[in-house]
Amino acid sequence: MLPSVKSRGWSSIKRPGGWLFPVALLTLALVAQPALAQTFTVLYQFSGAPDGAAPNASLVVDGAGNLYGTTASGGDLSCNSFGPPEGCGTVFKLDKNGTESVIHIFTDNPDGKNPYSGLLPSGKGTAYGMTEYGGTLYRGTVFKLDQAGKVSIIHDFLAGSDGEDPYLTDLISDAKGNLYGTTSEGGTNPILCSCGVVFKLSPSGQETILHRFTQGPTDGTFPEAGLVRDPAGNLYGTTFFGGNVCRYSNADGGCGTIFRISPTGKETILYNFTGGAEGANPAGRLLLDSAGNLYGTTAYSGIGCDTY
Repeated sequence: MLPSVKSRGWSSIKRPGGWLFPVALLTLALVAQPALAQTFTVLYQFSGAPDGAAPNASLVVDGAGNLYGTTASGGDLSCNSFGPPEGCGTVFKLDKNGTESVIHIFTDNPDGKNPYSGLLPSGKGTAYGMTEYGGTLYRGTVFKLDQAGKVSIIHDFLAGSDGEDPYLTDLISDAKGNLYGTTSEGGTNPILCSCGVVFKLSPSGQETILHRFTQGPTDGTFPEAGLVRDPAGNLYGTTFFGGNVCRYSNADGGCGTIFRISPTGKETILYNFTGGAEGANPAGRLLLDSAGNLYGTTAYSGIGCDTY
């Protein structure tokens, strides 16, 4: 049974895909005792095939304590469109005894390749997720996973005015079962600015583009992270680049933004990062508290760590 409760975690900076060396699942027991006495336990070490490699996303847990997640590569190592064999990724389950089960092995087309995103449980024994690549046009997919491990494609990204390459963004949902997310590329003009989109998917898979990013200085570009949603239906997120030109600007322009999208699709830039002590290039999902305050991190800059 897939879980009905979703955990959250911070995103990380985009890495080259396809590690074949083992990556471990870890746990740290945080109890009321001195820091040196904490217990660190390796729950599982991935081997690449068939269990997977490069688990980038956060985990989800069910009521029985089983963990579920994705690996961005590994699985069937013959599945690779470019370069050396690396595999297209997996969905896995890890039980309380540390036994791993591979629920699904991705095959590139039609189901997708490289699920850098985590899973969104539906509460009905199924879950939703995304792959960065693969699918009909190799632009990424949104998929539904049933209890038997069968994947059904909810949406195939087509680039152009549609989105493409959903990266570290986890899906979120509303009470009606609509899904919301971002793609790191695609949008209004893929020649001038393949800057990414914010999208909504109905339960039947009908896509609505809520916003297409157009780059700075009045907009952001490359939304890496997922969204958060307030009770009024407003969506909040970050873009890695875009916004005002700052000391770290490159061809993408700007050090990143924090944005809000209204239920009708109206975008408001809440903040433009400028680098230096305040940071630059937010890569992780925001946290929204009950008072409406937003919390987050930047991948670069800051006091004493000014490397880019």
